[in-house]
Parts: sequence; C-alpha cells; structure tokens
Amino acid sequence: MAVGLVVAVACGSEDTPRVCTGPCECEVESDCADPHATCNAEACECVAGYTQQAGACAWTGVIADPGFSTAGTWGTTEFAVIRPDTMAPELRDPGVGLFFGGVMPSCGERETGLDRIDQLVTMPRLSRAELLVTELTLRQGTEDTHPSNGNAIGLGGVWQKFYPDYYPAWSRQRRCLGAAAYAPDSSTGPGVERPFEIMHDEFRVCFETSRLELDHVEILPAAPGECAAPGSVLNGDAEADTGWHFIGENASTAGYAPGIGVAGSRGIGFHLDRRCDYAGARVALSIPDVASPALRFHGRIPPGALARLSIDDATTVLAGTGTLDDTRVCLPKTLRGAATELSIQLFAQNPNGSACTDVVAHDAVFDQLAVIDDPTCGTNAIADGGFESPAETFGLAPFATASARKVRDPALAHAGTAALEMSRTVTCAGVSWHMPFVAPTATSGTNAIAYYYKGTGGVHLAPEPDAATYDGQWHRVVQCMGDSLAGFPRRFELGIFDPAPVTCGQVVPSAAIYIDDVQLVDEPSCRI
Repeated sequence: MAVGLVVAVACGSEDTPRVCTGPCECEVESDCADPHATCNAEACECVAGYTQQAGACAWTGVIADPGFSTAGTWGTTEFAVIRPDTMAPELRDPGVGLFFGGVMPSCGERETGLDRIDQLVTMPRLSRAELLVTELTLRQGTEDTHPSNGNAIGLGGVWQKFYPDYYPAWSRQRRCLGAAAYAPDSSTGPGVERPFEIMHDEFRVCFETSRLELDHVEILPAAPGECAAPGSVLNGDAEADTGWHFIGENASTAGYAPGIGVAGSRGIGFHLDRRCDYAGARVALSIPDVASPALRFHGRIPPGALARLSIDDATTVLAGTGTLDDTRVCLPKTLRGAATELSIQLFAQNPNGSACTDVVAHDAVFDQLAVIDDPTCGTNAIADGGFESPAETFGLAPFATASARKVRDPALAHAGTAALEMSRTVTCAGVSWHMPFVAPTATSGTNAIAYYYKGTGGVHLAPEPDAATYDGQWHRVVQCMGDSLAGFPRRFELGIFDPAPVTCGQVVPSAAIYIDDVQLVDEPSCRI
C-alpha cells in the first residue's frame, strides 16, 4: 500500500536536538519521534500500513480490497475465484473469495498446490510498527459439498491455518503474526513487499467437491496480551496471571502454582487424578526467525506419566523422570519466524489391565519456557534428521507397547551416535514419527526425502519402500516429493506395521526398525 511522502520542514539545529514531532527534515530514523515513522528521503514518513491522522501515524492496513469487492486486485489460480458482485445480508462487505475444490476428471488424488488467492503487500519492520494479527472471516461452503479442511494464509514464508464453521455460520478468526511476516530489521524505508497468499488446505479426491468461502481478510493491531513478542513465550516464567489458558476434568487440574518452579518460583502445575482424566494448558509463543529453532523449559514429569506437547501440526510426547529437568526440544523448521500456540497435556501411561478409574495422582511442573536458536538441531529442512542433537525431537511417542524414540547408541546408528528407533511389543500396536517441513524450489532435480533404515523383519516400515529388505543392514531410500508445493508446509511420516495377519493385542517379542540421516535433498533422479 502506498504510504505517501509528507512535506518536509526544518526541524532542529546544530544547537538543539533533532527530535521531530511532526513532518520535518531528518537524517536518521531516531530523528522521528513518532514510533511508526521512518526517515525516508530526508523526511519523516509513516511506515507501511500507517498514515498521518491528527498529527500521528495510525494503522490503516496493508491489504488492498480486504472484502474481495474489486475485480483485479487479487490474483487467483486453479479453482479459486473472486466474485466482487456477491451481495448477502450476512456479508460484512460486498464480494467473496471462493475455493471450489472441483471434481477431478479421473479417479485419484491431487494436491491443491496451485489453488491460491494472493496479492503483494508492503510490511513494515516490527521495530517501527506493533504486534499485528491476521483476521479472516470464512465458512464452510454449501451443505451439498463435503467438509473442507479450511485454508492456510502465508506471509513471509510462514503459513497459518484457519478452520471454518459449517454452513451457514460465518467464523471470524485471528492469528498473530511472527517475526518472518515483518520487513527484516536490516531493511530501510517504509517497508518491504511480501506475497500474501491464501491457499485451500486440502486434497481433492475424484467425485468429491468442497467449497470454502472467504468474506473479509485484513491485518490489524493485536489486542493487549493477545500475542507474544517475537522470540518469546507469553508469560513463559508464569510469574504473572495472564497468557495461559487451562483446562481439566473431574479432580484433574492445571494452573499457576507458587513455589513449584525453578528456585522456588511460580510455575505451571498439573495434577492428574485418575488415569483417563485430562489436564492441559496452552500459551502463545512467537518463534524467532533463526536457523535452528528450539523450545527450552524446565519440566518435571512423574514416572508413569507422559506430557504431550503440540505446536500446529507437530506433536511430541515426553516420558516422566520425576526430576525438574532443563529440557530442549528441536522445533520443525516450518515454525521459523512463526507466531503460534503451545499446548501441553498431561496423561497417564495405560498398561494392559489398567482401568480409567484408577487413581494415579500424577503431579507435573513446567516453568521458564523460552524459544531459542539451538545449532545442534541442524540446518536441513528436516529438523534433527540425524537424531544427533542432545535435545529431544518433535514427532516422538515413547509409549509402553509401541514406541518411537531417539536412541543414543553408536552401534545402532548409521552415522554418528544416535538414531530413531520404532518398536512394538504387542501386535497391531502401531507407532510413527512425523516431521513437518517446507521444501524450497529444487534446482538440479526435484525435492526428495532421503533416509536410511534397517530392521530384521519383525516389523515392517510404513510406507514400505519398493523392494524393502530387512536383513539387519542399512539401506538408503529416496522418496521423491515433487515441487508443486514448494514453499508450503508438508509432513513427512514413517511408521511400522506387522508384516503378516495377526491377532491384535497379543504380547510378542520386541521388534524394531531404525531410521537415521533423514534429510531433504535436491535429487536429479526424481526429475521426470
């Protein structure tokens, strides 16, 4: 959005400070007293998204045609269209954006990587702006279509999910913007152009249709306490009474508690009364735009209990040790520069013969949560794909009967000292490891995931590679991914399954498959 130059007048002199209270000449940005102004062409000017109102720079937005009311403002591809002439009493303003998810001409599955509505927006630097949110009004399409998975909005290489209510209800949703959405701190001038993209987040299947409707989308200032500042967890030390949201059932609870944190400070306490009860908490966090993001916290999880940590589409499960550990977890690279939410759930292990009414009385603590740059998590798109980091890795699930866990044993690794072990001790007890990633546009070939595996045949790998061999030796697999969704989050997942028909629930000797050196590669052999 054009911000417009202001008329410059003299401001300050050699004998007086050059602090500008309105439009005036300047030499450096600090000459401009307005926090949302910059020194541009020797004049103080409002940065992108702000305009002069009553002598101050006020937010007026960066999105052109937020109501989809004007033809030609938005770009569209595939099954996405803009209908500016749509009028209805329930609409906030004339016009809608539509994703049709049309019927495929032949049976099969196709990624909707080209179904987008987009435009270029000019974003300011956060240092001269304020915390911002994307607000979207959307709904599921008409009742004669199958449910839509919603859509994702991309800005600065980070994508955020929005899920619709069912027809005919409209839902207005907000998502905080992270560091990657703003202009880089090193940039100058009013702002930097970035693609603002809305993508239909689903797979189209033959003979099925879906419809997603968008009424209004804009970027707005965040409400007080709504968003975490980039590089922080909102009230991560639990010393204030804001930021966290708690839920529990029956006599199981979560909440602020004095004296349970680091050095006797306040912390977030969880009490799980009965085995199948629920106790959980969630909090906003904003992950720095760094090469190797990680979550760090002090946590005490009792033996016999597990803590499930979820951020967007990534989940990991931590087993209890009973001590207040300084813990790090490598985050998926899809979260670089993203503002999102962390969910923590405490639950109990469920061995055979246990009952939901069993009293377990598990108490857990989380304190001093922070987001950091941890180089040990690696720089490949697959975070900690070599499993060498001393930090934990997202996507693991160390359950009793089926487990995906990091093992630190050079004898079990393809290279280095650690590998991923997926095992089971009961038939039909499946487990998997997953990792979200974003693939760039390939250069010499096409994007692929390469990894090594070994096993002895007690369990098989899923998805199973062509000509899979279970001889106790390491074998390399190249899984071609294609480039149609370059720049959009995807999910890589590996699991195990029983190789032959079995009676489920039978205790059997433990069998495992080991995975190592998982990485995104630019693979010429995948080019067709």
